[in-house]
Amino acid sequence: MPDIDTVQSMLDRTEEERKLLDEKLKDNPLLVFFIGQKAAGKGARSKLLEKALPGHFEQIAAGDLARELQERLSEEGIEKVADDLVAHFPENISREEIHEMLEPFVELEGSKLKSTEVILAMIKKALADTPQKSIILDGFPRSPEQVEHALKLIDKFEQDGYHPVFVNVDTPYEVRDARMKHRRVCPICQNSKNVKLWPSSRVDYDPENDEVFMVCDEDGCELVRMVEKDYDAQGAAAMADRDQITQDLVDHLHEQHPNYTLSIKNAIPVDKAD
Repeated sequence: MPDIDTVQSMLDRTEEERKLLDEKLKDNPLLVFFIGQKAAGKGARSKLLEKALPGHFEQIAAGDLARELQERLSEEGIEKVADDLVAHFPENISREEIHEMLEPFVELEGSKLKSTEVILAMIKKALADTPQKSIILDGFPRSPEQVEHALKLIDKFEQDGYHPVFVNVDTPYEVRDARMKHRRVCPICQNSKNVKLWPSSRVDYDPENDEVFMVCDEDGCELVRMVEKDYDAQGAAAMADRDQITQDLVDHLHEQHPNYTLSIKNAIPVDKAD
């Protein structure tokens, strides 16, 4: 089980390299597309980048945008949400078509993305509201069909001096399965910890259920109970169809856009650890 100071220890060891990156990113911002299978560690890598190089990165998670959209539709209604997003849709899409695209999100389950055009509009709005800094896009594109939309974003940002890169977080099935089954997430900041693999530094006790539970330890967040995500108890096997789509996406990117694409290993098999 990792020590709770693992991240800080790693940051201390890489201080010199981080100073060099800090200077480079001031004039050469990144547009990073984090892709990978469920529980591969995309969110953890994003948070690590933000902690390693504070002030440089703004994270935009497609799944969070979808959940935010559902809440706004519930509170404000389709008309108001459409008014807010219409400027970020292609001109050839009518207001009536936008309404039709938004309707499925009212019944959104989990972080399933029901319309590429809607999510792309949400991403464009989030990017327009983002200060001039490096950007992490987590969870987009999700399929080979969405790559064309990502490339259009790349064209725009390259003109503004950004360097784009698709980063595949490659994690073995067994690790992803264990992460999902024992993961707990903060309902406020989405900080993720793992009961067995990487616990929170804070815990509390529920006497009514005779249960010890983890408390969010993210800086600046509230001390709230971390909870199990929907479907996590089923493990990685339940994500087989989605994982295949992700693998097809990774293969497509490496084959068609190798200059933009790299893979990083997020775990080392025991027989290769030396």
